Amino acid sequence: MTARRAASARRPTLTALCARRVRDRFPELPILLTTGYSEQVTGNHGFPVLQKPYELESLAAALSNVLKPQRSPDKLGTDA
Repeated sequence: MTARRAASARRPTLTALCARRVRDRFPELPILLTTGYSEQVTGNHGFPVLQKPYELESLAAALSNVLKPQRSPDKLGTDA
């Protein structure tokens, strides 16, 4: 089962906290933060951030990066 959630970072600190809690519970779930408050979305929260306004191509690229399957260290260097 794959679940996805889109959230806008109007309150960046609260959004990052929520994203961390989701990540703790569902470590495989891809998370992408979007915000128009670039000056407030700083720090080391560990999530990719897409700045608003964005073009469709930027959204597609960001989603592509977030949704890429993560290769585990034991699979590196092997063809899957």
